[in-house]
Amino acid sequence: MRGAWVGATIGLLLALSPHCGGERDDDNLRRDVLTCEDAIAHAKDCCGPEIVAGLQCYYLNDVDESGCSSTKTIQHQDPDLYVDESNCLRDMECGDMTARGICKRLGDLPRNSRQTTTTVPTSSSSVGTTGASHAAVCP
Repeated sequence: MRGAWVGATIGLLLALSPHCGGERDDDNLRRDVLTCEDAIAHAKDCCGPEIVAGLQCYYLNDVDESGCSSTKTIQHQDPDLYVDESNCLRDMECGDMTARGICKRLGDLPRNSRQTTTTVPTSSSSVGTTGASHAAVCP
């Protein structure tokens, strides 16, 4: 009987304790991720693997509130290509991609430029930022 009381007491304490952890969203079945992957695969065929090497099609929003401190750290990353750019690249013929200088612009595109890490007060409703923007690759 004593074991049941100990178990119930521990359960109650856990239920009443503050939640200090965070939230992680790494849904990589999002439209922006999938269109980016298609666009990079097509650009790789048209421009060569060295041009697209290092481009990321990854999404992450990770809020870390470990330790119940007064601050939280938000790591946010969006795909290197915007959805409009991905659609444009995906629909473009290889010859046009080369003739319009798009392969060069892809090669010059900063890698992981849309990644940020921010520390804000725990009370803030901030969900992270998308990081730096870049000049349009396509059209």
